[in-house]
Amino acid sequence: MSAATADPLVAAELALREGRVGEAYALATAALRAQPGDVRALALFARAALALGHRDEARGTLEGAVSASPQRPEPRVLLAQCLLAIGDAAGARRATDALLALAPDSEQALVLAVESRLRDGQPGDAARLAEDFARRHPASRPALLAWHRALQAARAAPQACLAVSARIAALDGSATDWILHAIALAEAGRLAEADAAIDEALRRDPGFVPARRMRLLTPSPQVHPDADAEARFRASVEAGIDGFGAAELAALPPAHAELALIAAPRFNCHYLGGPVRDWQARSARVLEALVARALPPPAPRRRRTAGEKPRVGICSAFLRRHTVTRLFGALVEALDPAEFELFLFAPTDQVDEVTQRVGARARRIESGERTLTEWSATIDRCALDVLVFLDVGMSSLVEALAARRHAPVQAMLWGHPVTSGLSTMDWFLTADAMERAGGEADYSERLWRLPGLGTCFEAPTVRAEPVPELAALPADAIVCAIPQMAQKLRPVHDALLVELARAAPDLVFAFTPHAIGEIGAQFRARIARRFAEAGLDPERRIALCRALPHAGYFGLAARADFALDPIDWSGGNTSLELFARDLPILTLPRETMRSRHTQAMLAMMGLPELIATDESDYLARAIRLATDRDWRAAMGTRIRERKAVLYRDRRVIDSFVEFIRRACDGRLQEHVA
Repeated sequence: MSAATADPLVAAELALREGRVGEAYALATAALRAQPGDVRALALFARAALALGHRDEARGTLEGAVSASPQRPEPRVLLAQCLLAIGDAAGARRATDALLALAPDSEQALVLAVESRLRDGQPGDAARLAEDFARRHPASRPALLAWHRALQAARAAPQACLAVSARIAALDGSATDWILHAIALAEAGRLAEADAAIDEALRRDPGFVPARRMRLLTPSPQVHPDADAEARFRASVEAGIDGFGAAELAALPPAHAELALIAAPRFNCHYLGGPVRDWQARSARVLEALVARALPPPAPRRRRTAGEKPRVGICSAFLRRHTVTRLFGALVEALDPAEFELFLFAPTDQVDEVTQRVGARARRIESGERTLTEWSATIDRCALDVLVFLDVGMSSLVEALAARRHAPVQAMLWGHPVTSGLSTMDWFLTADAMERAGGEADYSERLWRLPGLGTCFEAPTVRAEPVPELAALPADAIVCAIPQMAQKLRPVHDALLVELARAAPDLVFAFTPHAIGEIGAQFRARIARRFAEAGLDPERRIALCRALPHAGYFGLAARADFALDPIDWSGGNTSLELFARDLPILTLPRETMRSRHTQAMLAMMGLPELIATDESDYLARAIRLATDRDWRAAMGTRIRERKAVLYRDRRVIDSFVEFIRRACDGRLQEHVA
């Protein structure tokens, strides 16, 4: 026996690490008999006993140690940890209350007390406890971390969480804390501060992968001020993605890999126009390498037994009142529980009545704030036959989950209509009417072409409410609605709006650039500058609408005379809702599916007059819409007469269910895209 293993506790620790739990249990039991009350022996015994399922024995032994030495904090710490491990949150809270009374300044006691309260469903109490401790110990990093976690669980105001996050970053000064702070700032819409926090992380550790990846994928400012700035961002992401070497990623600590994954999605890189398949595939290699470091390898797949219903998972961070559910909620609701066991995964704490409606027939709805590791394990436990992502690319957490194999068949709908580039994504469920001939070349996945528009969309019946920003417009003003987020409105096309404004002096542009105020301000600064440079008064010609509720959006549609579809990234949900209000929309389709949503709708309605062939033609038709009232009215009438073809397309549901059946039965190879 070596000198190291001559000590039975060292031997027990080694046995636990190597999975020899029974041996560790025997060694720890013997050590405890020889040294009753020894904290190290107690800890090893409890770990081994719990690993063997001897919960009552572990608990009883620790309770006995507490009784034998009531003034010693160490046995109470072990008891609290044991109670949390076995799921007795109320018992853990009682134990930590006693521990804090004995050691009121113990950081470990505070962390356990906060955890027990969170597990017991009392986040507000946990936050108050941590805040009091942090007030007495302002330099205690564990206390600040516990306070921040409790505030998040209590859904405290963002500014309260950010104040604590800032204290954590400033206190420790690590690159990790600064990136966590940057993520929180970005989620709160404080983009300039988030940029500064990324820069601070890179200043402290220039090679820190999470900071490098977040900087690469995040333009600064988020709205490109001009075409040159957009080109510089494009060049940086094209070159930068190859800067993450395979060896570097393979050696990355798992915690850093997970942080790099959640720091930012590839979202902003998709709005640069043109094909993205090659870049997506290159960036997917980095994504998958990070996932391989952050998550354990997939477990062996279970085989479905005879007579067992196939298990279908649906995943999206937007399984709530959102564009994604308006597009695809009917497809999920159509999955018959008599045929399938349905599992919904909503990796967010933002759920509502729509979540419950869409998941009414599901066996389980999983939601809430969890780590990437916890979410991956949650999905794994469901032993799915097929997993469908409603969107991949808008949420960094969902994008990371998609980069791991959680089911034998994984597919994505077109909620974010860009190929994933992932080797783990087998199928892209696209809209046949939106794809050009040969559209398969744009995807790394195989295509399943859903009929028509690829959605069984319900025409909205929401009552329109007036929009304050439009109330002061002259009654005879012609309003051109462009109700799209700023990322879709590329600076290279600003000149078309300027030329249209010159040709139509009574025209006012109504924009809805983003719910985040900074993005709206950045967009307005850009477009106002372009108008002013052309001698046009931006105050008179631009109406920048705030983030509109659904009723306000229809108020905009009611006041507008026509709409312009963004070039390179067409409106999907927005166009379906504007057409429901009989509003003419002019579009210019490109080759990619994401630029052809509105073109497909107009083609189905037989309205080629609103489909431009190039930018010059787009401008000419836009001028006619702005200046020819009779032609504009005629377009609206034809939309009213023909728009029914866009809605309630049951063929899409039938095709989606057929895809799920074939995916579960291993018959997808029979399908020809």
